[in-house]
Amino acid sequence: MHFASLRIVIQILNLKQKTLQQQISQMESSVKNGAALPSNTDELKASLLQLRQQIKDIHSNRYSTLQAISLITGKPIGDSVLMLLPDTVEPDQNSTVERPELKQFAIQNQLFQEQSGLLHTENIPKLNAFVQGGYGRPGLNMLSDQFNWFYMAGLQLNWNLWDWHYNRRQQQSLQLDAQQLNLQKDNFLLQTNVDLAQEWSEIGSLEEDIKKDEQIVSLREKIRKTASSQLAHGVITPTEYLIQLDDETTARIQQQAHIIQLRFAQLNYQLLKSK
Repeated sequence: MHFASLRIVIQILNLKQKTLQQQISQMESSVKNGAALPSNTDELKASLLQLRQQIKDIHSNRYSTLQAISLITGKPIGDSVLMLLPDTVEPDQNSTVERPELKQFAIQNQLFQEQSGLLHTENIPKLNAFVQGGYGRPGLNMLSDQFNWFYMAGLQLNWNLWDWHYNRRQQQSLQLDAQQLNLQKDNFLLQTNVDLAQEWSEIGSLEEDIKKDEQIVSLREKIRKTASSQLAHGVITPTEYLIQLDDETTARIQQQAHIIQLRFAQLNYQLLKSK
């Protein structure tokens, strides 16, 4: 049993215990009036004792789990603490996937583009202008022995032809890496969409189950109340009444189980979209 459902199960069993106690009181009144046998009350009391033992065992299981959590977290956790389910919102099937992995793919793709652009600029011929000047003897006229100002200006062209093949191989390598990255991104999106479709189908199925659970619980409660009246008038035996009470309790627990499963399915859907 999931820890989040233990508290809810205890509440349902407490409701069953209250119902059974009321039925026992009603049967004891019938015994005093001579309308029922004492053995009928004894069977209900035995069932009540078993129920109390069941509730005690669940409390013990819950306490042990809390102590384990306390040891793991290093924080004291009392028995009165409430473990609440995480908040969820109604999932939107039309919203886009915003996983951090997609941002990582985008960053890596941008890096490949910048590296490719850098390699491309390395092959472009570089034209530089320069100016040199000074004052000395001789100046630009080597035949003169006088001090003169001089200067030189011009253009310088640099083009590294030897790196052309290396540069092309690097470009090809980057293209292959980019293609591999896009393939990984496509596979990631495909798997994510498959998981989302499965989770969405699970959400729809659980919502239908919960609607049916409401009807089942309502019907089981009516049947149990009818059985209570029949037991008081000696129409059915305590065993038959207890069967109806157990069926109602099982229906309530099943309903809560589906509600918890729905909450977790909605949470998983949110995580698949944007964790």
